[in-house]
Amino acid sequence: MSDLLCSDSAKQKWKASLFSLLFILACLMIGLSATTEKTVSLNLEVLTAITLSLVTALIIYRLERHNHCKALTLSVADKMMGVLILDPSLKVEYVNKQLCHITGFTEKQLTNITFKELPFVQHTALFDTVVEKLRVSEHWSGDFSASNPSGEVFSCLLHAGKQLDKWGKTQRIVITFTDISHLKRAQQKLMTLAEKDPLTKHWNRRRFDSALSKLSNTVQQDPSFHACLIIVDIDYFKEINDRHGHDEGDRVLIEVANTLANNSRDSDLVCRIGGEEFAVLMPKTNMLDAIEAAHRLKASIYHNRDLNVTVSCGVSPVLEQELQTYREADQALYQAKRAGRNRVMSSACSTQI
Repeated sequence: MSDLLCSDSAKQKWKASLFSLLFILACLMIGLSATTEKTVSLNLEVLTAITLSLVTALIIYRLERHNHCKALTLSVADKMMGVLILDPSLKVEYVNKQLCHITGFTEKQLTNITFKELPFVQHTALFDTVVEKLRVSEHWSGDFSASNPSGEVFSCLLHAGKQLDKWGKTQRIVITFTDISHLKRAQQKLMTLAEKDPLTKHWNRRRFDSALSKLSNTVQQDPSFHACLIIVDIDYFKEINDRHGHDEGDRVLIEVANTLANNSRDSDLVCRIGGEEFAVLMPKTNMLDAIEAAHRLKASIYHNRDLNVTVSCGVSPVLEQELQTYREADQALYQAKRAGRNRVMSSACSTQI
């Protein structure tokens, strides 16, 4: 597309046209001065011809300037965004260098194939989405993420549009790709910071509420799906702060959080949900397995040489209402505290397990 930039040739064309018309005008003026006996009618015809010539020159100049500006715009856009042009059969007609730069693939890898066969389009929903959207509309915009040859994820803002002929048939499809990978990374970083506990560096209450809500929705939609919640509370934590100071209290919180995370599955979500209270969300887990896991977590903290604390645990299945799930687990935790602490209690029977 950058070869459409033709500022020099455009200037030369209109300058040559204007020079020719001025030359003709000069010749006509000389002719008029030499033939003063010409009729007034002839003079009017000559002046009309000159006027039309000047108007034509002006029109040519404005058209050339318009084409120059259009070419300049296309050249700038060509350097800022990736461009993919497809024929009516969705075969790739053209890719620019910027698209190769964004995707990490060479021009050879992206040409002489169909849109669906593009390496960065495979294993994504982009092909189906574009075809579906352009079937009912001439334009579509949306976000798109894929992987480059090195496995790194890139994100783009896409705009797809159809170019139609005078009969309304598609001549080609033009898709532009604006790289927004840096914006997506910044957004993800901000999201992570918003959902991380600043002290323990584990997930916070905000992330817990969001994850519990999703699990509750899954349970509501699929009754065969099981998940559980364990609430873990450090016993007599206030005494640690009173006797040893808040620095020691912070160290204990960090160590407990790390111990819980190190003894949980990768699929489990460990969160600090407030003060000395933690939560472990366990997807695809029934109550028996969750109770066993709670005992294992309690024992790992009790036997940790860097800690001299115990914890109490309340276990509940994830219910269709997330608030009810939390209340059940919290009630079980309360029962564990009343039973003497360093206990695991279940909401299912409200007895020590």
